[in-house]
Amino acid sequence: MRRFERIYDVVEPVEEYRHGCYHPAHLYDVFNDRYKVRAKLAFGQFSTVWLAYDQLRQQQVVLKILKADASKDNKELSILLQLSGSALEHPGKNHLMNLLDHFEHHSPNGTHLCLVLLVMISDGEAVTITGRPHYAADIQEVSRQILLGLDFLHTSDIIHCEPPG
Repeated sequence: MRRFERIYDVVEPVEEYRHGCYHPAHLYDVFNDRYKVRAKLAFGQFSTVWLAYDQLRQQQVVLKILKADASKDNKELSILLQLSGSALEHPGKNHLMNLLDHFEHHSPNGTHLCLVLLVMISDGEAVTITGRPHYAADIQEVSRQILLGLDFLHTSDIIHCEPPG
């Protein structure tokens, strides 16, 4: 038995902190003179995600910092703007992320698009691996909300999918 296990998919590769890639954010950094970083939540192929405190609205938010190269001609921002500006009355509209703010951040690694979103309680994976029994009514309610959100996306001519790669 090995004393230490290799850690994969827990932290992003340090090699990705270079020009065109991730921004090296730190705890207590303040972005846009407003959003103070409190904790790291996650990372992905195109961004890091941080828990931050909005010093203006006095609430916690999610700060998603895209890689510099991924910030150019980014479709995520245009989709979030389209959804948040939608006048369509649909029951699924309340089951999607809400864009609170967006801005560009300039760093040695390039210009990064930053998206500010509402904090969500948990992700689906955390809900499914708790080890506790799940009640059918809870699963049905979560499924209903997901399907309402997807229906709102489709009604808005947006298709949810992961990019190839």
